[in-house]
Amino acid sequence: MTVNRALFQRFDSFKFFMKIIIIFTQGKTYLCTNNVLCLVNNNLPTWIRHSTYRLSLFNRSCEQNKIARLRNQHIYIYITMRLQEATTVLLALLLPARVLSQGIDLQGGIITRTSGNAQMYANLTLDIRDIRASTNEDEMLRLYLDGRNAEESVGIHFPLKKISDILREDTTGTPTYLFHLYGLAGLDPEQYESSKSYSDRFVRSTIATSTPMTADAIIALDMWMFATHVLTKGADLCARRAAADNPDRLEDLGGGGMDEFIALWIGQDQTPASSDGHSLYAWAQSAAALFGTDNPEAKVNQDVKLLYQQGAGVLSLPRACTKDDMEGVRQLWTIAQQIIEKSLVPQVQMLIHSIMSEDEEQAALYAISTIPQVSQCRPSVFKRLNDALLTGNVNFGEKPSILSDIEKAMDCFGITCEDIGTYKAGGYECNSDNTSQIKSLAGYQPTTNVAGVSNVHVV
Repeated sequence: MTVNRALFQRFDSFKFFMKIIIIFTQGKTYLCTNNVLCLVNNNLPTWIRHSTYRLSLFNRSCEQNKIARLRNQHIYIYITMRLQEATTVLLALLLPARVLSQGIDLQGGIITRTSGNAQMYANLTLDIRDIRASTNEDEMLRLYLDGRNAEESVGIHFPLKKISDILREDTTGTPTYLFHLYGLAGLDPEQYESSKSYSDRFVRSTIATSTPMTADAIIALDMWMFATHVLTKGADLCARRAAADNPDRLEDLGGGGMDEFIALWIGQDQTPASSDGHSLYAWAQSAAALFGTDNPEAKVNQDVKLLYQQGAGVLSLPRACTKDDMEGVRQLWTIAQQIIEKSLVPQVQMLIHSIMSEDEEQAALYAISTIPQVSQCRPSVFKRLNDALLTGNVNFGEKPSILSDIEKAMDCFGITCEDIGTYKAGGYECNSDNTSQIKSLAGYQPTTNVAGVSNVHVV
């Protein structure tokens, strides 16, 4: 049999290298791709056996009759990965081929485990595309309120406006959303109810005033918050199913929040490593280009994709979200929190850019999308930033103190100057003295960044 080199789609374009250690399955083995995984004959070709390859290999397909034979077999690949900035060994269990074929291909090496709501969420970016392309206020408002491309079922649209409705009507809420309301309410928990329509009011105001920021506002306010929402809800559902005596009485796990999140992040028709799109991914690419953290894919996009793969791996295990895998439940919570922290990087980058470029409209948007999150752990820093950026017109004459406080807020978010990069237009360089670089706690030196926990209630 002639063996073609193949694209390992679930790992393509990550910022690490891979070497296959051993591949085996039930029966004869061979290799292919296109939403399913096949393997090569036991004598692996030398390009696999003796080389370490940057992922983004070759997109070829297998013989379809061979693929069919493997649909009901469990295929395992043990691989090691060498990260650029750390030495890590990871054992990754890939899904059975029949499961992979049920997901959706978001390009850039990401194929979701499940479809479910993922396709609907990915299609929301097509509505954002149409809003960005429109110059008609009535059409933009109809697209926002009624939707066009994302469907819950045949003929029933899922409009972008529904995102803020879901967040507002959720009686339990998620920490990221509740802290945002807390910040918008000026740290008064009695007043946060009045802040629940903040994103809807902002988006409608951009439509009514014909500013070209409507699409950006939907991405930074609605899509970002909803992505953190579905991620947290998925981890919470996994934990509840694991604790339940009869988990079948609970709602279906779906993509466990991971597939739903990555569909919102990457969206539909997104070109890998490009800002030519209308998703959170494309927005992060644009932000990274301003700070030199794109090479060519934004570092935050690489990080988010890698963390997604880790979360999907946890959910792929046979005992996932059961009493027999409580460690997996804890891992899922940790990964979800790490993703949320990483997703704040473009928010901070765009806020800094808006201040450096003295763009009042952008500063207003990214202040309301970012500053309320500081309320979760740095009240005094939040109050200064709130006064400077959220209570009136921005005083760009106070740039040095505003930027210094933003750097202190980064410590709260668990992100560093390395995550942000260097502002390419000049005039600003992140001061690492203001951010946590894994500082010691009472003489103990942690091995990971614990800023998001250690800074709680620090003023």
